[in-house]
Amino acid sequence: MLTILVDYENVYGSDGLNGVSDLTKNDKLIIFFSDSCKNISQENLDCIEQSGCEFEIVKLKKIRKNALDFYIAAKVGSLCEKGETQIAIITNDKGFESIKDYVSDAFETVQIVISPKIQIALSKIGGPSETERRKALQYRMKKVNLEQEFNRIQNRNERKKQVESVFTDTKYEKKVDKVIDFLDYMEGKSKKSIYTGALHVFGRNDGNAIYGLLRDVISF
Repeated sequence: MLTILVDYENVYGSDGLNGVSDLTKNDKLIIFFSDSCKNISQENLDCIEQSGCEFEIVKLKKIRKNALDFYIAAKVGSLCEKGETQIAIITNDKGFESIKDYVSDAFETVQIVISPKIQIALSKIGGPSETERRKALQYRMKKVNLEQEFNRIQNRNERKKQVESVFTDTKYEKKVDKVIDFLDYMEGKSKKSIYTGALHVFGRNDGNAIYGLLRDVISF
């Protein structure tokens, strides 16, 4: 189980809770808060509830300097002693790196991540059980060239129009989206590869027919 500790005073008003929509029933979320940061958006609350994660809140009892930080530090120690192996602290406070340094030395099996957003923390957590979610988050978070991606979208839309024009009133009319995905996957491949790929994806008879229709309108 991944346990996420949110330093809510520190990320309150920012997008520290960005990523709650990616939580699952296998996660535990603990929000440490005080009277100065006691509200949460309905959207985030709905995501937390729908995720099925184990949810807990810890309210500051008395206002003192760095009080919530000490609460979180104590909780980290307790989790480590109980055998938790994956912990994320959501904060912008660089001081928590000291906790990470200590835990890394004292508990070799514990992976601890410090991050300003839940989403970023989830993208860094290792372990086989987290692979699929981690890859999906890393894909969504990666930076891409705006101009290149705009041109790719424009080209894809134009290609879709071409395919639709020749597939209309044929038995393959409902396969346009699948064909477009196939063409995207085969981008840059030789005519022979596209032909054999069509046979593999759509079957020999349909593959032959689909390739013949595409050949008349698309330059390979």
